[in-house]
Amino acid sequence: MIDFISLAFITLLGAMSPGPDFAIVTRYILTGSRKSAFHASLGISLALLVHVTYCAFGVALLLLKFPLIFQIIQIAGSCYLGYLGVCLLLPSKKKSSNYIPHPRQALMTGFFSNLLNPKTTLFIFGIFTQFVAPGTPWFTLVIYGLIISGVSLVWFSCLIVLMTHPYFKHHFDKWQYVLMKGMGIVLLALATTVFIRAIY
Repeated sequence: MIDFISLAFITLLGAMSPGPDFAIVTRYILTGSRKSAFHASLGISLALLVHVTYCAFGVALLLLKFPLIFQIIQIAGSCYLGYLGVCLLLPSKKKSSNYIPHPRQALMTGFFSNLLNPKTTLFIFGIFTQFVAPGTPWFTLVIYGLIISGVSLVWFSCLIVLMTHPYFKHHFDKWQYVLMKGMGIVLLALATTVFIRAIY
């Protein structure tokens, strides 16, 4: 039980740290609706399950042993983050404040944003080295995966409820343009950082 609580706490700290996931959820809060933001959060949680699955099978260790594979993932992830950043900095007419994205689009954006984030691979692998041993039962691994995915979903759900509250939403709507540009710059900065680290 102590391990489960510790894992949940570490996962919460990771989810709360600023990054692509936070930027994506905030983007949908600002440009879409609460429903779109929830679907993006669900996509992030599903991607975390994918990370947990391949880490459990030891693929993450192979990625670390074969840097070229990990480098390709880093470059792909940086390109995707850069694309999202450009979309925020140069929004099309359909992505105005009145545009509500399709739930499937929001889900897939959240999913691929997290799936292609190399830092998530390192984070999950780091967690597994602390909580998983060679003899760890599969049932325990499943619980670990559900905790990691569930804590992330709960955190972003609480964030969405807070940010879409009428009082706070009024201020977000007022500063929507500035916040959107800020999120775009953040994503481009993250993309550039990941890309530079990948090629050097």
